[in-house]
Amino acid sequence: MCNIRKLTAAMLMFSSVSAFAVDDVTYFSDTLQKNDLISAIYRVEIDPISSHANLIPLPTDLVPADGIVPYDHIDALAASPDGKILWLINSREDVVSELIKYEVDSATLMSVGVIEWPIADEKGDIDQATVAPDGTLYVTKKVVHHLYTIDTSNAKATLVGDVNGALTNGGDIAFDQFGSLYLLNQTSLYDLTLPGSPPAPVNAVEIGGVDEGYTGLAFRVGGVGNLIGSNKGNNSFNELSVVDGSLIVSYPMYLNGGLFEHNLGGDMTTGPLVMCSKTIGYWKNHSWLGASVTINDMSDEFAITEVIGRFGTKAEGDKPYDGMLWRAKGKTYSMLYAQLIAAKLNTSNSYTVDLLNTAEAFLDGKGFDDPVSKADRAMYSKLVEAVTAFNEDNHCDSE
Repeated sequence: MCNIRKLTAAMLMFSSVSAFAVDDVTYFSDTLQKNDLISAIYRVEIDPISSHANLIPLPTDLVPADGIVPYDHIDALAASPDGKILWLINSREDVVSELIKYEVDSATLMSVGVIEWPIADEKGDIDQATVAPDGTLYVTKKVVHHLYTIDTSNAKATLVGDVNGALTNGGDIAFDQFGSLYLLNQTSLYDLTLPGSPPAPVNAVEIGGVDEGYTGLAFRVGGVGNLIGSNKGNNSFNELSVVDGSLIVSYPMYLNGGLFEHNLGGDMTTGPLVMCSKTIGYWKNHSWLGASVTINDMSDEFAITEVIGRFGTKAEGDKPYDGMLWRAKGKTYSMLYAQLIAAKLNTSNSYTVDLLNTAEAFLDGKGFDDPVSKADRAMYSKLVEAVTAFNEDNHCDSE
C-alpha cells in the first residue's frame, strides 16, 4: 500500500511550483577547431520520426554566417529562465574568461566583461555553466573544482564552495525547473547540494555511471523532461535517466542534412524553464509525434496507444475510438490513468516529477477499468485533482 504521508508531501510540493513546458528548447555550443578564433551556437531540434538531432544555427549581428561567433572557445553556455538571453563564456586556461550576452530575439551579442575572480591566480578554466530558476548564473572551474556564481551585470565571480565527491572536468551542470542541480562529468552523473551559507562545501552524490566524452548537459521539456547530454565520442545527443544516469536513446547530430562532427568542446543549456502545459483534451485530438508512455508494467491488455479524434472510421459509424484517453470514466482508476498519460506526454515520459512518480506508484497493481476501492477513494481523489491541475494550470492547448 502507498505511503499516504509521502503521497501528500508530493502533492504539496507540486502545488508550490510553476507550470511546466511542453515546448522542447535546448541550445548547444561547439568550440569548432582549436585556435581558429570562432565557435558556433545552435538550437537543437529533435525529430521524433527520424531520431535525428538537427542543429539550427542561431543568427548573430556580428558576422554574416549564422551560428558563428567570433570567440575561440565557447565551452560554457547557459540560458536565462525565460529563454530570452544566452550567456556565453569564452574561456581557455592560458587566457582570461569573458562573459558574453546573446539576446535571442534580436540576435545581438554584447560582451559583459572579463570575469573577475576572488582568487586572481587560481588555475583552471570554466567548463560548466547553468542558470538556476531564480536567474543566478553558476559556473565551475576545472583543476580546483570550485563552484561560483557570476554577477551578469558586471562579470564578478563569488565563490559558492568546493565541489566534494566529483571532478568538474568536462561535462556540464544543469538545474531542473524545480531547482535541483545535477553534474555530469566523464565518469558519472551526480546530484549536487548547494550550501545554505556559502562559501561552504558543495556535496556531490553519485547517481550512476556514464560513458566518456560528454561536453554538455540540459533538461528536456523546460526542465521537467529527461536529461540530454552532448557527446563527442559518438557525435550525438544522449538522453539520460535522471534516476540512474542510464542511456535512454541516442540522437545523432545533423547539420544541413549531413552528419555533424563534434570534435573538441562545447556545452548545452535548456531554453525557457517556465512556459505552459497541454491538457488531456489536447492529447486526445493531436498527434503524440512518436512519443511513448510507460506506466508500471502494463500488460498488452492495457497497452497505451495513440488514438486521435472522437470517432472511428466511416465504416464504424458513430462508434468512439477505444483509446485509453477516450474511454476513461468515473469510479474506476481510469481517470487517474488518463491524466497521468497526459502528464507523461507533457514531460517526455520523465521520472523527474515526484507527483507523477507518486501517482504511478499508487496505480501499481490496479487495472485501468478496475473500480476504485473504498480504501483508495480519498487518496485517489486527491491524486486525480493534483495531476489534473498539473496538466491544466497555465495550459496553452491552442498552440
